[in-house]
Amino acid sequence: MVIFWTDKAQKDVGEFVFNEYSNDVENARSSYMKSLISYTLSLSDFPQLGRVIFCIQKIEIRQLIYKKHRILYYIDDSIHILSVLHTSRDINKFFKYLKENM
Repeated sequence: MVIFWTDKAQKDVGEFVFNEYSNDVENARSSYMKSLISYTLSLSDFPQLGRVIFCIQKIEIRQLIYKKHRILYYIDDSIHILSVLHTSRDINKFFKYLKENM
């Protein structure tokens, strides 16, 4: 199954990699990003790996945890990565964003 990353998800990854690894060398940032992306590739073979945490307009939003981050996605003909949030962030803000933008 094909995996698509939304603009928001790409932006999220860029922001947290920059913020969390701002004092680290470029290799640490790159390594974390590559390992997160590699982790999401498992969804190609096992799309229902993440658990359903929210439903909007009959679309099941799923969550896959990677280290300290939530990978939020849904499945239709393909997999759509919606956002990547640090587990300490308020997920309700994401749900509000989702309701306004879906």
